[in-house]
Amino acid sequence: MAYKETLKELLHLHIVELKGDALRNQFTANDHTWSRDPDLCCSINKVEPLEKIKPGFQVWVSGLMHSQTSHRKDLEIFRESGGLLRFYPILDKSEKDALDYIESVNLPLHPLFLKGFHSVGCTHCTKQGKAREGRWIDRSKTECGLHL
Repeated sequence: MAYKETLKELLHLHIVELKGDALRNQFTANDHTWSRDPDLCCSINKVEPLEKIKPGFQVWVSGLMHSQTSHRKDLEIFRESGGLLRFYPILDKSEKDALDYIESVNLPLHPLFLKGFHSVGCTHCTKQGKAREGRWIDRSKTECGLHL
């Protein structure tokens, strides 16, 4: 939360917080849905909340990079999907390029990155690791569903 507030002040951002349905979120927590059906867990807690607000927007900007997954390797910088123009401004950059840029404009690194988490998702599905190797350990899953 402190990192979010720091970026909000530094960059003068208007941040909209999205949360999954409280009862369905509680179900996934009690049921440990992430351990037996991570796709369902991601759908309830990430995809569904975003789907609710998408109709109010025309452009979606995301920090995906070609090097992150096989799905992302084939993306183009602009694409239309579901009535939204998706824009991936750093798609053709490397993690080093991104880190160099962050340093060049004096942005703070995320505190979890400094602790070895180079890709951060939900608590139960994220471990320390370079690039995206810390996501969904021992699973074939590489995307939560937001970017598919």
